[in-house]
Amino acid sequence: PIDSKNMYYCTDGFGSIPLNMATTNEIKIEQDVWISPSSGVKYVGTKTSPQWSVQTNGRKFGKFDHVIIAHNGKCADRLMSKTPAKDLHSLLKVDFRP
Repeated sequence: PIDSKNMYYCTDGFGSIPLNMATTNEIKIEQDVWISPSSGVKYVGTKTSPQWSVQTNGRKFGKFDHVIIAHNGKCADRLMSKTPAKDLHSLLKVDFRP
């Protein structure tokens, strides 16, 4: 069951979601920014008020209710390894053995 207040879907392919979001003034997009897996994303919220702190090289981006990780593999696994979002983290675990 979907219990989220926000649900996004598209009829023109998945790429139309970020394109639409980029055309609004409500979202600030940062491109080509490396966020360290060890100290760049930290869970700073509570169970009733989840928040994530994001920073890189001393530059603080702020605190957010949601974080989208647009990466996969080992880096995404490391980014999420120390968060309380265990169900999400289990989806990112990788195994490169044959």
